[in-house]
Amino acid sequence: MQIEKLSVLIVEDSEVVTRRIRSMLKEIPEVSVVGEAVNGKEAMAITQVMNPDVVLLDINLPGQNGIEVLKELKLFNAQTKVMMLTNYSDFQHRKHCKEAGADYFFDKSIEFEKVPDVLLAIHKSNTQ
Repeated sequence: MQIEKLSVLIVEDSEVVTRRIRSMLKEIPEVSVVGEAVNGKEAMAITQVMNPDVVLLDINLPGQNGIEVLKELKLFNAQTKVMMLTNYSDFQHRKHCKEAGADYFFDKSIEFEKVPDVLLAIHKSNTQ
């Protein structure tokens, strides 16, 4: 019996950070990256086609900011888990993200290593 993989969309405008995330996710067999976007418009287009289980979302994006994208993602599918990954980890940003529906919020510089464990926990809860 094959267990379905957790589908993940990466929304990040920094190629360096995207490569780091992609490399990290490649090490998790239960995860499949179904797309990458550099702005909110691309993120929504991919989401509407792929309907990912999890979106890894940066706050600082060109055009729409990540909080606006978060609101749009949750309107499209409230079940999609959204994990904010950002360098803007102050209280106000955390508060705005939580109010907008973020399921998780991590500071890229000090909490990045928590992402795989959270993804595995989401995968486990989806397969039970």
